Amino acid sequence: MFENIKILKKSDFASVKFDRIDVRKDGKFTGLIPVGVNEINSFSSCMPVLISGGDNNEFAIFAGLNPQNNIFKNNKSLSLPIFMESYPFLIINAKDEKNAISSVIAIDDNKDVVGKKKQEPIFDGKQELTEVSQKIIDNVRELYRQRDLSKLIIKELKEKNLLQKQDFKIKVNGKEQNVLTDYYIINRE
Repeated sequence: MFENIKILKKSDFASVKFDRIDVRKDGKFTGLIPVGVNEINSFSSCMPVLISGGDNNEFAIFAGLNPQNNIFKNNKSLSLPIFMESYPFLIINAKDEKNAISSVIAIDDNKDVVGKKKQEPIFDGKQELTEVSQKIIDNVRELYRQRDLSKLIIKELKEKNLLQKQDFKIKVNGKEQNVLTDYYIINRE
């Protein structure tokens, strides 16, 4: 999904631009796509909403197995999750000079999407984010705020033993394969 993540610094990206990609067309986003708590209701009616396993549980939708088998591919009737709409921007945790960890805005410095000859400037002549960049980054910040809220909700669900661990398997050419392992669903019993 993300290929070359870098912290978005004015000094490094002052004259760099980006292209908005049609994620429906290229099927770039497959597998689990993180969603904020405010997106769960709209997506749960048309695709599975799961809780990712491991130490960093969060709500996610299952978008597809690969770029050819992707629920969003060429489907304009479905709204896109903020995570997909905000590409190539994201938030990462980074250490500073004192080894303190903080969340910072980053960009996928993918040459197919980011470069000096792309269409949308990241920064304007005053070295401030352009209106388009600012809107996308505001959406990214809201998504990560929602994801943090999701983690608190999931923690409560776990503490109350309301989650059920699952594996998702499919048969391909007669052989069973694990597609997703170690994820959770809400136990409705």
